[in-house]
Amino acid sequence: MRILLSFENFTGFGGTETYTLTVATELDRLGHDTAIYSPHHGVAAEFARAKAIPVLRSEQLPASCDLVIASDAATCHELAGRYTEAVVLFVAHSADYVLQAPPQLRDRAQAVVVLNDRVRRAIEARAWHAPVVRLRQPIDLFRYQDLGPGRPVARTALVSTNYVEGPRARVIEDACRAGGLQLTWIGATSSSTATPEFAIAGADIVIGLGRSVLEAMAAGRAAYVYGVVGGDGWITPERYPAMEADGFAGTSVTEEIVDAERLAGDLADWDASMGEINRDLASAHHSAREHAIALVDLARTLERTPPAEPSLSDELAHLIRLQWRTEGRLTASRAEVARLRSALAEVELEAAAVHTESESLRTRLIEAEATLGVLRHTRRYRLATRIAAPWDRLRKAASRA
Repeated sequence: MRILLSFENFTGFGGTETYTLTVATELDRLGHDTAIYSPHHGVAAEFARAKAIPVLRSEQLPASCDLVIASDAATCHELAGRYTEAVVLFVAHSADYVLQAPPQLRDRAQAVVVLNDRVRRAIEARAWHAPVVRLRQPIDLFRYQDLGPGRPVARTALVSTNYVEGPRARVIEDACRAGGLQLTWIGATSSSTATPEFAIAGADIVIGLGRSVLEAMAAGRAAYVYGVVGGDGWITPERYPAMEADGFAGTSVTEEIVDAERLAGDLADWDASMGEINRDLASAHHSAREHAIALVDLARTLERTPPAEPSLSDELAHLIRLQWRTEGRLTASRAEVARLRSALAEVELEAAAVHTESESLRTRLIEAEATLGVLRHTRRYRLATRIAAPWDRLRKAASRA
């Protein structure tokens, strides 16, 4: 088959970009004519091309296509309208971002693929949706194998995240310091990388959410679920089903809160066997090859849905309402920016006043020093000094006695 995978932004490295490249690589290995389409290119597109996976712009799109695998609403609409005979699968990666919500027009996608139960619930709660198919997050197991064994004693921890900073980052830093762990960071908030496997290879513990911990598992490392929205702790065979259903988002255990004390205590419970157990879990449940096969099998059972014009008005109204909310948030953000600018202007005025006052004091000090210098050169000052000299010597002698 001629297959196009699509995502609106292929500029940086995030979960959706990595998913798209992982699946494209596996479909290519299976012998399909595979390419990625994205209107916006960057380092992620360059990395894909280096791996011999084409990343196309609009003017480079082929004349025909058999299967579209879209990960956002914009490219889904665009390619479904362009390739009217192709089967379209929409892969839903988020329960929050409107850009990654499937279109509510029945001819846009013939199935919605979800990678965890948390997103599945969000999709099934929508006013309308195409049939939902539950698969698991795929990991390129070949990429993360043979990275070397773990150490018998944990010495290093790696935080792999695009989001964690501020107070939560300090919680991690404090906990690792308490446990004597050397800590490194990768991701958008620290050091973005196209090859996380190299950083994982040097770590005994990986802390993160979503794909980050799955990559650690595939590499045979202990994985701790913690990030911007909370934490679930160590991945273990007993906890894995609930964590996987939640997409390793850190919200599968609502009764417990991971604070600095809990995190430090958990890290102290690290065990050398965790890595190999995790590798077995990743290999059994998250093979990118099996995921790609499932997508091909699914596409071959589907036919392109004919257009349903009456629902077009509802979808346009839905999109306009979403735009209205976006503009409302923009207005609120602009008001906040104006308030912060006003506060900044007041601070700048206060700083300028302090600077002026300090300059005035500095000038007066210079003038006083100059006046003192002139005074010291007067005949009266020299006479007074000679008169006072015997009294000064007497005071010194008395103090020594």
